[in-house]
Amino acid sequence: MTLPKTTTAILGSIAALAILPASAGSTDDSTVRTINVSISGYDLTDPADAKTVLSKIQRAAKRVCRNSQARQTLQERAEEFACRTSAISEAVNNLDFPELNAALEETNAAS
Repeated sequence: MTLPKTTTAILGSIAALAILPASAGSTDDSTVRTINVSISGYDLTDPADAKTVLSKIQRAAKRVCRNSQARQTLQERAEEFACRTSAISEAVNNLDFPELNAALEETNAAS
């Protein structure tokens, strides 16, 4: 699967894992980094568990989208932010649990 530099995708498997691929910060558009996020043991119909899983997805998106350079241009910062935002949104949409969507909306409203 090839993704453009600033495009990210996140796929979820309700049974066990959320998989987070991203290519932000990559010099080669065919490079895709992934992080597996375990969601086993969480009840995504429970708002507290949904918030916990969202937090795990957010941390994974931050790691996978991070540009390895200490100093970033404004464009690189914008690409990293877009990568994280897209990855998180796609993970939540692919997992398709109303409680997880509500947790994301609550987080977005607070920021």
